[in-house]
Amino acid sequence: MFHFLRLFADPINGLREQISDRWSDIDVVPIECPFSAVAVRFGLSHYDPEDEAIPEPVSSGVNKFSEQNPSARFLLLQTICWGGDCFNSGHVVKNGEITCHEEGEGALRRLVSHMGADLGPLETFEPLRRGFPWTA
Repeated sequence: MFHFLRLFADPINGLREQISDRWSDIDVVPIECPFSAVAVRFGLSHYDPEDEAIPEPVSSGVNKFSEQNPSARFLLLQTICWGGDCFNSGHVVKNGEITCHEEGEGALRRLVSHMGADLGPLETFEPLRRGFPWTA
């Protein structure tokens, strides 16, 4: 089983630094495709790979960032893979409120559509691939 937790947020000035200051054991990089964002990879100290729920401390932290940056969109994504099959779930937060929660087939595509992009039926993009360069 392969399990990971990611955050994607509109690239508001100073947000990358705010996120880095809030959490240790993360990688934060800018992305431009399929949408412009700050991308965050959470380390295992932030979630239990055996638990399918998004951890409350991460979720509440994202809500706080959203309240402090009300015009920004935040996409919190959890992916669990068994072999070649992956299950995505997550939510989009804006102005401190969850505006969309998705899970099941097509969830990633629906979530990313709130960031202004269409992933197509393959439902993947670079930060979800193993070879993605998380360090600068």
